[in-house]
Amino acid sequence: MSLAPSTSPYIGDTQVYAESVMQYRAGQWSSPFHPLWEFGHLLWRPAGALLAPVSLHVVPDSWTTLDKVKIAYGLLWMSFVAALGVGALLYDLFRRLAGWKVAALLTFGVAWANGFLLYALSGSSYIPGLLFSVAAVWVLFGGMQQRWRQLTAGVLAAVAALFWFPYILTIPALAVIPWAWNRLTLREGGRILLLIGLTAAACILAGMTAGALAAGVREPAEAVAWYQEAPHDWQQNRRWVRAVSGIPRLLLDLSRDGIVMKRYVLRDPFQSTGFWDLARQSLWKLAWFYAFIGAMLWMAARTVRGRAALLVAVSAGIPMLGFAIFLFEPSSAERFLPMLPFLLLAGAAGWSGAGRWVAGLFLVSLPVINASAFIEACSDVPAAMAGQLEDVRQHAEPDDLLVTVTFSDPFAQWLEQRIFHPSLRQGAPPTYQLLFLASTKAEQWREDFALRTLQQWETGKDVWIRRGALRDRPDTMLQWVEGDHPRIRWADVTAFLTQLGFDRTTERPDGFTRVAKTENNRKILEALAIR
Repeated sequence: MSLAPSTSPYIGDTQVYAESVMQYRAGQWSSPFHPLWEFGHLLWRPAGALLAPVSLHVVPDSWTTLDKVKIAYGLLWMSFVAALGVGALLYDLFRRLAGWKVAALLTFGVAWANGFLLYALSGSSYIPGLLFSVAAVWVLFGGMQQRWRQLTAGVLAAVAALFWFPYILTIPALAVIPWAWNRLTLREGGRILLLIGLTAAACILAGMTAGALAAGVREPAEAVAWYQEAPHDWQQNRRWVRAVSGIPRLLLDLSRDGIVMKRYVLRDPFQSTGFWDLARQSLWKLAWFYAFIGAMLWMAARTVRGRAALLVAVSAGIPMLGFAIFLFEPSSAERFLPMLPFLLLAGAAGWSGAGRWVAGLFLVSLPVINASAFIEACSDVPAAMAGQLEDVRQHAEPDDLLVTVTFSDPFAQWLEQRIFHPSLRQGAPPTYQLLFLASTKAEQWREDFALRTLQQWETGKDVWIRRGALRDRPDTMLQWVEGDHPRIRWADVTAFLTQLGFDRTTERPDGFTRVAKTENNRKILEALAIR
């Protein structure tokens, strides 16, 4: 029901996956490794390549004229079908534990969960991975002590990890289920745990080995390089602080709430945010989320069956939290998606008492909280973005580069993340962010911009920069947060950009200005590019 009227405001790396499929079909790529085989999402690009001929044939030009977006539609369809499968399997699991009424309520909550909707309506591997992870649990609950089910569960869990590698962290929770649920002896429970774990490990090892060979890996050093390509230089700071709001994103759309929180915590001098502003816009959502988590855990702890499910949920949650906080980044909803079914199963197993009213009210509130992000009729964003896009098209050439300060800029997000929207049927101008603050190379932004601009000029195309990036104070629309990166300030941005010359502007005050192809600009950029 929630999928029908909705569109995702964030499609993650769907365009990257589609571009890899395009490179494979053309037989040309610049990477040292085969574009279809990436360590972190091993099976996803190959699945997209298999479906590509169908997508290219079926998707009409009235939807999009771009082959890359047609391939992305194929990825979207696979994710959509996987989402339906997740809903069906979870409903059946919830029904077995708590009856059909509770099952309907919990499944309704999953369908409107922010992290689930984001990727069910994109073209990423997270939901297909979730489908195989949930399928593994579903198979086990059909008869936990049947060996063929244990083996099948291990295989399914491995497939989930081959779609998105962090699903490997939920395998211990899966392997613990028969032990915890049936209160087996240490010996019997340990045997089943080993059987499931070793089956999954063997399948993952076989899949990764085959994928590495297909990618072109032949030496240990190449294997390390292949693995290191997966994080894409992504590394955030203040991870513990970000986790406080990152975990609730699994269920709640916080939209720009993260910006408001950072402005308050970092005492942003450009955009003052008081405590009551923060409480009114954001803190109540965090409190509501953690009240729901508390209710689910409290219910689970009250019964024997609930405590068994709680042990499984903890076995899934702790590794995922550790992965997000210590190894990757905890701000994105997908980092915690693998533990969602285990958390809800714990609540279903112990569903009773006053906690069920808190949990139930939270679940039915999700559409009210999340609808504006997913249903365009509830938002005025499309009209605003369409106006900016029309202004750009009237002044810039189709392949001119549009530069925003960060990816937090709403226009940059629209152009890169709303590729299925009718306004982008014929494609969008290429975009570039001056600062990628989460990158390990963030402080090289001047050199990177200089090189990118010179490359653009060499092809005869122009570079346009947000006019607001040249002002002494960042405009609110730019979503800048002073101190978000400990060593990059707004003054650094303006000091660099104002030394350049500009020769044309678009009409709107929130538009763009063109970097002039003057000798002085070229000297400044070439001096930086050769460092």
